[in-house]
Amino acid sequence: MNRADPTWFVGDEGDRTSLGGTFRICGKNLLAGDPEAVQVRLTGPMSIESKVVKAEKYALTVTLPADAPEGTYKLAVHNGLGGPNGWSAELPFVVERPKPWPRTVFNVVDFGTKGPGATDDTPAVREALAKARQTAAVLSIFPGSAI
Repeated sequence: MNRADPTWFVGDEGDRTSLGGTFRICGKNLLAGDPEAVQVRLTGPMSIESKVVKAEKYALTVTLPADAPEGTYKLAVHNGLGGPNGWSAELPFVVERPKPWPRTVFNVVDFGTKGPGATDDTPAVREALAKARQTAAVLSIFPGSAI
């Protein structure tokens, strides 16, 4: 009855969490008394006890170790009550390396802008945006490509 009941989580990558990243678990009965008694366990490529940074009745903020192996895990929460039977039902949980931020710069000067007031720079800005859009479309065809 008082067992933790995590309903969903959001990671620093949306539905995934990056190595060393922070994620938030939401649900019911996540904190039943002592915040220090709350535990979050991931089982998968390895068993991980994640550090609870902040515990509230309906939400937990948790940090994933930076050395955790990538892969699919099952996440369970224990609010400190119920002994070994107090673990929650498990939620699927994915750990992966963060995706690198694109590195290509499309400088509008390279497309012919002259600066404020000199000329109408709209065509040059549009050309730079079109090139960026074209590059993004190519990357979506070839995922994992570096820009």
